[in-house]
Amino acid sequence: MLRRGRRAGGCPNRWGWRVRLAPATAARQLSQARALRDDLPATFALLGAGAISEWVATIVVTETSHLAAEDRRLVDKKLAAELPDLSPRRAQARTKALAYELDPEGAVKRAG
Repeated sequence: MLRRGRRAGGCPNRWGWRVRLAPATAARQLSQARALRDDLPATFALLGAGAISEWVATIVVTETSHLAAEDRRLVDKKLAAELPDLSPRRAQARTKALAYELDPEGAVKRAG
């Protein structure tokens, strides 16, 4: 788990080097981990319990990236019960639909 106090600027570079990832890839993975920890706690819990795959968690993070933190949490709560039973494709469609309900204008901008 990421600790809040350890957000040094060079962290992705150091971590990426240790796990043999490019700095950009390491930064993206750290950003996704922070989004799960801070804004998508139910999805994070499902991932930790092994109820969903890392790919499904990544889909939820990506499809809600344009939403404000409180809207992300709302999508997270609505998805929590059904997410373990969805395929990655259906999880993406459901997440997109919920995000569109909360911010149709942002979803259209993101798609275009």
